[in-house]
Amino acid sequence: MILYFSSTGNSKFLAENLALFTNDTAYNLVDFTTTHTEKILSHTPRLGFVLPTYGWDMPVIVSSFFKKIKDLHVNSNFIYVVVTCGDDVGFIDRKINKLFRNSNIKIDAFFSICMPNTYVCLPGFDVDNDKVRRKKLSAFKHCLADIVSNIKTQNHTTRLKRGLFPFTKTYILGLLFKKILLTDKYFHTTEDCISCKKCENVCPNHNILFKDNRPEWQKNCIGCLSCYHHCPTKAIRFGNQTDHKGQYLITAHLNELNPNDN
Repeated sequence: MILYFSSTGNSKFLAENLALFTNDTAYNLVDFTTTHTEKILSHTPRLGFVLPTYGWDMPVIVSSFFKKIKDLHVNSNFIYVVVTCGDDVGFIDRKINKLFRNSNIKIDAFFSICMPNTYVCLPGFDVDNDKVRRKKLSAFKHCLADIVSNIKTQNHTTRLKRGLFPFTKTYILGLLFKKILLTDKYFHTTEDCISCKKCENVCPNHNILFKDNRPEWQKNCIGCLSCYHHCPTKAIRFGNQTDHKGQYLITAHLNELNPNDN
């Protein structure tokens, strides 16, 4: 079984392809209750988690899920984690291992795979340009094959692109990201909002409600930017940091993958 979390589709697409090539099934962990998860995990010989990196760490919704399941009985011979990233992942594996310390879940392997960037809420951060995005997506098949091979052989390994200064990124910049930038108080909409409620429907944390035909964020944001990237009129803004920046959903770029990948 593969459990994934995804907002713009990168991790979902990866999880579904991993499931296809390992003869497994992928599920969105947001849909799982603790009771349901415990029942399934007790009959899962191989368990995978697929998640994006937020600030060189886990998304809050994933860490909360991990805390709920860490003491459950897991009947798995091989447990692995695959993280998607725009560039690198820092020491995310250390954070995950620390969370599962003294629990019934022991991670046997970690992998990372670069996918198109989605973070746009700071100066200098934007979605990848066409050249970079295509390069990452064209490399997907090869990267996927390597991960699949290691999963099938149950290779206990750590294959992560940590990048430069991984400690600084995960434990200092990542902490600042959570304390300062993990907020929805800067979200607003322009006059281009058509009240389609797409943002409300795609928010994985049910953090958006409509009032007077406009979305209102409920102060429980996880920073996934699903609302921003799914907005059909690009009416959602994060302060002025997202002005003139792009949007990204993998479903709009499947043609850029190798022919046999979709």
